[in-house]
Amino acid sequence: MNQTSSLVDWAEFGRFLQRDIEFSQQLLDALREERQALEERKFQRFEELLGEKRTLIIQLEQNTLARRTWLQQRGFTDETSALNAAQKTAPEVAELWESAAALWRDCQTANQINEQICRRTQVVVENVLDALRGQHGQRATYNAQGIAQRSNAGRTITSA
Repeated sequence: MNQTSSLVDWAEFGRFLQRDIEFSQQLLDALREERQALEERKFQRFEELLGEKRTLIIQLEQNTLARRTWLQQRGFTDETSALNAAQKTAPEVAELWESAAALWRDCQTANQINEQICRRTQVVVENVLDALRGQHGQRATYNAQGIAQRSNAGRTITSA
């Protein structure tokens, strides 16, 4: 670190963290609403939420870049050393940082749950379509891109 941590004015960094908390809370709310839309099969609302999430993620990425730049300009080489310095000289900022980190973890968990729901839904839809095509129970093969493909042999439900 180029400067001693006691000389760092943490107020601006605290504002970055407050914005992160605001954006992260909005993202978490969107992820929770997305889960509900997935569970209730409201796919139009799901699509709308994708746009909202994309905007929030862009805002979070921009704020993260600004935070990193701020830290680098003050001589911090990593976030761990910066957090340690903040805990000593600006405990209120360290608390904001820890709150933001907890929200980020909650967002990650919610996103993973939604991803699992999407995968299960995709499998169910593929199985139903396979049954309608007369391909139920056939083994999948994978193309060069790793995408599962099934042979076209079999009878459709209308010719069964």
